[in-house]
Amino acid sequence: MQIVKTTALKNRKFISLYFKQLLSKDPLDPWPIVKNASLFVAYDKENPVSYCTIKNWKTCFELGTVVTEKKFRRKGYSSRLISEVLKDYNNLYVTCKNQLESFYNQFGFKKIKNAPYPIKQRIDFANFFTIGRKYIVMERSI
Repeated sequence: MQIVKTTALKNRKFISLYFKQLLSKDPLDPWPIVKNASLFVAYDKENPVSYCTIKNWKTCFELGTVVTEKKFRRKGYSSRLISEVLKDYNNLYVTCKNQLESFYNQFGFKKIKNAPYPIKQRIDFANFFTIGRKYIVMERSI
């Protein structure tokens, strides 16, 4: 598996996959596109299969969108990609659904109550307008 670092707006395939998911019943966070976040792409041979963004909030970094092409899901690509990306970041946050807490625990993330700005404001906003789905913030520090 090869990993290439670029930006969200430079990768057409990511943008296409992103907008398909954005229009689904489980849309993705728009900030990686809005902020032209750093994008890490995992390739299987010559095929881009998994994507991971990192949002730079100036005061902290946040693991953003993690998405894998549908036909490559459940094969460990996103886990391997996240493991590689984490090597470049000592302190990182992730905002996720409650049910993903155990997934991110395996990478050293721990649930926290108080996140830094602007993550706290975004999560409070999302939880205020989301019925039945609650989001949490997790931190990983070395």
